[in-house]
Amino acid sequence: MSRVVSITARCLSTPIVVEFARFHELGFAPRSSTSIATNAYCTHVSESKRPEPQRRYARTERTRHQLVEAAIGHVAQRGFAGATIADIAETVGISKGVIQYHFGNKPELVRAMVDEVCAVAVARILDDARNAPDPAGRIERFVAAILASRLNDTPGARVLCQLAAIGLEDPELRAIVATRLAADHARLVEFLSEQVTALGVPMAMSVGTIVTLTVALADGLGARKLVAPGEVTVGPEAIQALGRAVFAPR
Repeated sequence: MSRVVSITARCLSTPIVVEFARFHELGFAPRSSTSIATNAYCTHVSESKRPEPQRRYARTERTRHQLVEAAIGHVAQRGFAGATIADIAETVGISKGVIQYHFGNKPELVRAMVDEVCAVAVARILDDARNAPDPAGRIERFVAAILASRLNDTPGARVLCQLAAIGLEDPELRAIVATRLAADHARLVEFLSEQVTALGVPMAMSVGTIVTLTVALADGLGARKLVAPGEVTVGPEAIQALGRAVFAPR
């Protein structure tokens, strides 16, 4: 029985709550509220011991985050096809039903993975760029950070590369990835526009085009590195030189 009915009774002067759902799980089928209140096998749950809503929410969010992190790790190691719900659940130490409770279906889990990977990547790019003391330095570090986000062999970079490739044949997956990348593109354009305005020098191309070309270059180099690691050796000096070249003013 899915519906939970609470009954307050007096047992040793302590209020108790009898949960019909728990009775059903244990295999009992009490016929009346009286038998429920007096049955020796009934489950008594003190209202005072129930977790506060804030605690339940924090625990739920923590479990959700652990599931997303586990999914990212499995996809990075085994590929999207090789990562199973059972393996993800085992890593976190929960049942497969808990994953379904949090995400409903695999596309929603994929959406959460993409959101997490992209959020971390964009945060690192912007944080790294902001560490430069002036607009010119922030612009240079901006492009370097974008390239590094794909060239560094991280689980997030692997997941994005694999999902982008699979999305070529999966419209639903492609839409999930494209929607998130479009939102991140807008954030990157906003940051770069601020730096270009502060620099006060006309650029060779629009800010949107610069971001698009830089991300596309990073995606291509990152994918190439995953396929043929020995062929792509772009060091810090080369990345900085690319940054200066892409943002060279007219």
